[in-house]
This record gives sequence, structure tokens and C-alpha cells, in this order.
Amino acid sequence: MEGFNIAICAILKDEHQYLKEWIDYHLNIGINQIYLYEDITSQTHIDITKDYDNVHLMSMGDFIDMDNCLEKQYDTYNKFIEVYRDTIDYVFFIDLDEFVDFADDYTMEDLINQCNEWDSVLLPWKHYGACGHIDNPRTDVVPTYHTHTDIKFPKNPNGCKLLSKAFVNMKVGRMKHIHYHTHSKPIVPWDSENLYTKCWLNHYITKSWEEWCNRLFVRGQNMALRKVDDFFLYNPDMIPLKDKLYSKEFYI
Repeated sequence: MEGFNIAICAILKDEHQYLKEWIDYHLNIGINQIYLYEDITSQTHIDITKDYDNVHLMSMGDFIDMDNCLEKQYDTYNKFIEVYRDTIDYVFFIDLDEFVDFADDYTMEDLINQCNEWDSVLLPWKHYGACGHIDNPRTDVVPTYHTHTDIKFPKNPNGCKLLSKAFVNMKVGRMKHIHYHTHSKPIVPWDSENLYTKCWLNHYITKSWEEWCNRLFVRGQNMALRKVDDFFLYNPDMIPLKDKLYSKEFYI
């Protein structure tokens, strides 16, 4: 948006298949700068980011005190605010499986106006599942995983991210928690009948079964956060395939 410097700050690990699509998508909706912090165990993404003047790739090990590993995401966000407060006006803190989306009659300018009023805005999740894919199709995320899945979590009846990473006004405050800012409010009330009337995050939560297993057993997903069987919570249509999927070699 003209007159403002709007950025994304994200942490990534081995996202080579998806990164270019994710970058191009967000630059096309008005993001000016993208700051990517590689996990210290990640393979470098420089082969992708080198083609962009406004995509900045750094190591988390160079950016924060890695003695505090349990809060490295929280520390990275706050360090980003501290370092870039004078050069960035607003920032989205999102992940590589999240894509910012807008309703047709809602704009980035509208979002900024709300962010000025509340310091930061919490965005609901709109979840997408595997769309029946077992093997990794190695195609773009958005057209491949196109079906919205209405997931209901036990503590989250609206299927949205109650503590969503915020769209933050960089001139005020600090991140109070990994997922929300000191003075955050949801962009749409969480009990709204339609959460997707302004701005939200399209969350590609599982992709294919192969990618889900790779995420857990190869890349090193926090097993306290997600379990193998969670795949079927997000993709109940694939429960009849459970025995077949568990026999696939990439499950091991």
C-alpha cells in the first residue's frame, strides 16, 4: 500500500517446495518486504530468496540468543519489532503454511485503520485439508488444496485461531505472547456466524499424508503440538484409508 512499509516476518525450516509460491503470493497482495529467519537446523533457502531484492533471509542463530530455545519464536518476533521499528510500519507474523486473504470489499487500508485503533489485529484461520492426496503431488499449494475444511477443535468451537499471530503496528508495544500483541483484538468477533468477512489466514494445515509424515518424522515437528492421528481430525474423509496410509514407507 502506497505510503506505508508493510512486511511479513516468518520463521521457516526446509520449506523449499513451497517458498517461491508463498513469497510471490504475498508480494502480489501489497507486502513490501519479507523477512525470513531460518531455523538453525534448516537447509538454506538462499537459492530461492536470492532472486528477490525485498526478501531478506537470515539465521535465527544470528538474530536471537539461542540459549533460550523454548521461546525462540517469541524472542524472534520481539527482536524484529525492536530492530525494525523505525523502518517498518506494519508487519504480519505468520507461518509458511498461512496465506493472508481479504474479502472483496475489504482492503489493506481498512486493516491498517483497525490496527491503528487496536495496536494489532488477530486474524481467524480458514483451514484447508489434504483434499484426498496421499502422495506429495509437488504442485502449488493454493490450487492443489482448494477445499475449505470446517474443523472444530475442543477448545476452539469456531475453527479459528484464537491466539492468532497478529498484524502489528510496529510503533507500539511488544509481543506479549508467541501469538498475540500487547493490545490485540480479533478483527471479527470469534462468535461471529461468518469469520471471513474482512481479513483472515488461509491455513494449509496438513497438505498430503506424505507431507504430514515428513513434517513429523523428518523435519521434526513438536510432537507435543501435533500427533500422527491429528491428520484424520483435519481430514475425516480419509479415515477409511487409515490402514493403507499407515503401511506407506514414508510413515516410518
